[in-house]
Amino acid sequence: MSTSRSWIWLPVLALITSCTSQDTGATGPQASPAVTLTTVVSAEDEPIPVIVDYSPTVSDVGGLMYLLSNPALEVRAISLPVTGEAGCDLGLRVTFGVLALFGREEIPVACDEERPEFAHDWPAEFLAGHENLLVGLPETDAAPASQSGPDLIAEAVLASDRPVVLWAVAPLTNVARALERHPQIGDGIERIVVMGGAVDVPGNTFDQVAEWNLWIDAPAAASVSSAGVPITLVSLDATNAVPVPVWYRSSLGSAEQTAAIGLLSTYLSSFPSVTSGFYFFWDELAAAVIADPSLVSTERATVRVVEDGPDAGKTIRSPDGHELILATGVPQPDLFYHEFLSTLARSPVSIGPSATAEEQAYFEGLNEVLAPT
Repeated sequence: MSTSRSWIWLPVLALITSCTSQDTGATGPQASPAVTLTTVVSAEDEPIPVIVDYSPTVSDVGGLMYLLSNPALEVRAISLPVTGEAGCDLGLRVTFGVLALFGREEIPVACDEERPEFAHDWPAEFLAGHENLLVGLPETDAAPASQSGPDLIAEAVLASDRPVVLWAVAPLTNVARALERHPQIGDGIERIVVMGGAVDVPGNTFDQVAEWNLWIDAPAAASVSSAGVPITLVSLDATNAVPVPVWYRSSLGSAEQTAAIGLLSTYLSSFPSVTSGFYFFWDELAAAVIADPSLVSTERATVRVVEDGPDAGKTIRSPDGHELILATGVPQPDLFYHEFLSTLARSPVSIGPSATAEEQAYFEGLNEVLAPT
């Protein structure tokens, strides 16, 4: 998960969107353009095997539910790093609840409680109320796997009959440990889809140098980036294009009320910040990219992760870096919104009008000028 400070953008955009709806005669969420779901699987297709490394937040849980809802994807194992916002105890409880909600309690889950020496701590204000992630989830007596998170990653890779995709949307502590302890798994990983970094845009840590996931455990991020495994980096360069839109609550209300849609609606009540301009679809975008890479624009880039010092966690273009696929934007945000919500609802969802590129750029500029320091 990644946290941003766009505290004014959505409230002002709401006014613009409202005016747009009035101009067109709309009184509620407008039907989206004719869009076919990009992840329909034919009978002969095999789903993509996915290993999850995450730490529950609203965004992480949204992304996990997308992976569990999409028939083109098959979640094989879930690893949680102790450096994630939820830590091990809460993280495991939330994860078991989500799996119970989906009837997927057979998926193995593990954490690793050994905290890295040089990891940063999450700001306390980010963790306040985090236990509300349990609201709306069933109770379960599920237990974690006997091995640690990194070892579970390795076991799932080695047990797979074909290369896996690793969805890594938390600090990369466990991923780095898995690759360091079990270097042979590199051949079994098709790619690692990482939500993290800010290459050509400001970061979202307090000094805007780095992005939170990579800053928390910068040595791990540097280690993973240099491991020689293909990486798709879904950075803030891309996720800045998909803020939680002003019509989000209305679309959830009109969607088919699956368990996943119901939990998203519950979280809107438990976490008011989601619709106050604070949230973007960070991890959800990184999940959707596994099924449909065309949702983002990309380029091959040579990037280095700064390992320590005042710029720790910063992602910079550098000739002494490592080549990866960098997601640089989202050409049609409405296609992503429609894909994400329709997959969770298991049927098409109507979405509202989004801001134009010019409107979005203008209000992002306002954020930079008006954001508190």
